[in-house]
Amino acid sequence: MESIESRATRASLVDRAADADFTILTRAPQLDDAGFGAHLWGSPSPGKREYVWDDGDQPTGRWPGFYCSLPREAFDSKRHRSFCYPIIYNERIHRFDPEDARFLYGFVGGITSGLRSRLIKYLVAQNKPGEALIKVQGGPWESMFDRSGLDAKLGYAESMRRCRFFVCPRGNGLGSIRLFETMRAGRVPVILSDSFVLPEGINWSACSVRIRESEFHRLPSILRQQEPNWRLMAECARQSWETHYSDDVLLDTIAVHLKAMDICKRVGQLESRWGYCRGLLRLKGRRLLITTRSKVISKLTLVRRK
Repeated sequence: MESIESRATRASLVDRAADADFTILTRAPQLDDAGFGAHLWGSPSPGKREYVWDDGDQPTGRWPGFYCSLPREAFDSKRHRSFCYPIIYNERIHRFDPEDARFLYGFVGGITSGLRSRLIKYLVAQNKPGEALIKVQGGPWESMFDRSGLDAKLGYAESMRRCRFFVCPRGNGLGSIRLFETMRAGRVPVILSDSFVLPEGINWSACSVRIRESEFHRLPSILRQQEPNWRLMAECARQSWETHYSDDVLLDTIAVHLKAMDICKRVGQLESRWGYCRGLLRLKGRRLLITTRSKVISKLTLVRRK
């Protein structure tokens, strides 16, 4: 954060909490941390001007602040902001030359959700020679803070450099660091995550392609149709990243959102608390329904095998 502070024009970091207008905490309670009731009433509340910047995959939205994967069902625009991740995972990604992009689209990552499994299986089967770059591999999460130039990070960045569109499907969480890495690289993100809330203030239709999860099979044809526009979209994606998330402006972007949320927090706390409870109940209900449906399908499958 030191480099961000040195170039911020309005906001700055301070060493003591007593001198701060706002305090940002890391990692709020997650859905899989405790019992359901604890999230509604038992988890501690942050202070009056404390907010969270949560990059967890299973957030509850209990605390106000910035979230990377908060579902639409639990999202309250008065209390929450969908936002970029708080750290740079791959320092090898920077602005790439458009002339280096030889593949129409690409994906590099692990199979961390049913959607990814179905999507990658389909894309591999439908891939035309020279059209797509698909690599299934886990990320170097255990070496996230190793800045020595790991081969895995270099390989990932090289794959992104060679693609015009980069596929960003949901995985363990609804959000994906790929979205912001792709924008930073000057490539076009392809978003597949129905319940993900896109960050505000960006013209996403001009700089990304969003495809419903149920229509993943249309991805190749949609990107072929968008190919003539990819340079303009890629430039828009890069400019959007520079305007909102680059080191030069990130701290100021955070400050603007904090001020807006603070006003809503002070004038509408009771309404927001009820809204949170309703959202969490909807979210929990949906997940219980999905879990129950999966168990029924498994039971039916066992019956067929008999």
